[in-house]
Amino acid sequence: MPANDINFDRENQFGQEIKAYLKALRKVNQDGPNIVQAIIYMVDGDGSDPTHFAKLVGKGIYPSNKDAQASYHELASINAQLTQDTSHTKIDAAIKQVCSKHGVI
Repeated sequence: MPANDINFDRENQFGQEIKAYLKALRKVNQDGPNIVQAIIYMVDGDGSDPTHFAKLVGKGIYPSNKDAQASYHELASINAQLTQDTSHTKIDAAIKQVCSKHGVI
């Protein structure tokens, strides 16, 4: 069903909230894969060892290789769950986990 088949007032306050929510969902699907791919380009190796993430630490993105590795694995996991057309369960728990581990509440 095309998006324009559902009419709502995009100008009132609640309509603006709906529009913002939908834009945020679309942004996840557009930006998530790009962010994970950018990290992959900075990983020196297969990502199985914290030392493979030194470039991300050197760029000041993370304070340690261990943090960079953990972040990458969490971001790749949530990205896969949110952007692939497969059956996933406990998406809410996965979102809460990745946010909590990154200190975003």
